[in-house]
Amino acid sequence: LWMDVTAPDQATLGGLADCLGLHPLVVEDILERNQRAKIEQTADQLHLVAFQLRYEGELVSSEIDLVLGRGFLLTAHEPDWDPFAIQLVQRDPAALLSPGPDHVLWALTDAIVDGSFPVLDHLGDEIERLQDEVMASPSRAVVERLFALRRDLLAARHAVSPQREIFNQLTNREETLIRPERLLYFRDVYDHLIRLTDELDSYRELASTT
Repeated sequence: LWMDVTAPDQATLGGLADCLGLHPLVVEDILERNQRAKIEQTADQLHLVAFQLRYEGELVSSEIDLVLGRGFLLTAHEPDWDPFAIQLVQRDPAALLSPGPDHVLWALTDAIVDGSFPVLDHLGDEIERLQDEVMASPSRAVVERLFALRRDLLAARHAVSPQREIFNQLTNREETLIRPERLLYFRDVYDHLIRLTDELDSYRELASTT
């Protein structure tokens, strides 16, 4: 079973907590909507907090809570993220669900991480444009844009770096909620996060040098 909750409130999560046996601290974290990326195990459930990055004139991040339990996955988020817009979800929901909730967890986290690459590509292009402007016509406005870009890169690093540690832990410990054959898929997500953090470090260095 996959349950998705948009803009969760106390009443909805209270009902789900009774039904699924959610730990009170997990419910509290989801309601607060102000967490860092993390992974926590409570009894026989895993609670992951991930962040999707978007660029809308500035960097925007969306917090997504995912709780994996015996036979279910719960996702909770604000309306700015739509899991049903993910191509793999749209293509064949039955095929997505039939292997089990750990497969759905992989599909969603894979889409969240891969969605960060176009954001980084945009930031990289912006650095190149600013480098050209620095050489052609340096100005206060260019410097201000560089500072704004460095803030975006720092915010992206703060969102991505902890997620890298999440998947490092997830793929290097014994976990009964995730089938052994599924770990290979999560390692692929971990590899993508390594690429993201390496790109972010390179872009931060380029922005500082510029």
